[in-house]
Amino acid sequence: MAGGTDGGGLDEAAKIMTNVPLGDRAAIRLDLYQRRDSGYIDDVGTDNKAENYSDVRGGRVSVLAKPTDDLSIRFTSIYQERYVGGTPSVDIDPITQQPTFGPLDQSRTLRETASQQYQLHDLEAGLEPRLRRSHLLDQLWAQPRACGDR
Repeated sequence: MAGGTDGGGLDEAAKIMTNVPLGDRAAIRLDLYQRRDSGYIDDVGTDNKAENYSDVRGGRVSVLAKPTDDLSIRFTSIYQERYVGGTPSVDIDPITQQPTFGPLDQSRTLRETASQQYQLHDLEAGLEPRLRRSHLLDQLWAQPRACGDR
């Protein structure tokens, strides 16, 4: 998939999903995605164009096993990372209330980047009917990473 950002560039996205049986009583599902939103703010201080772009990528893997007709076990893991090249802000003159450098321009001494990672893991077991389910493991990690040029 592709599109555009007014005042920016080309936006892109891709997704893929597959299910794979693992014998008669188990299967694995894999979902992956990646997206780029182009920026539209130019930084006259660092001379970077489309400074406020963002890149997002991640995926999910899920394994379901039914060792018996009454027992199901599912492990799911989700991961996502996001990188932002800069802020979507324009410098405004406090007196005139007009953009200082241009309608879609800012001026920074250093780039204002940010990145994040998220992970979520879940292990679930249940007896049929699905009224008795137990989440054996629920964990969420959010880890900001050091920012800077990639």
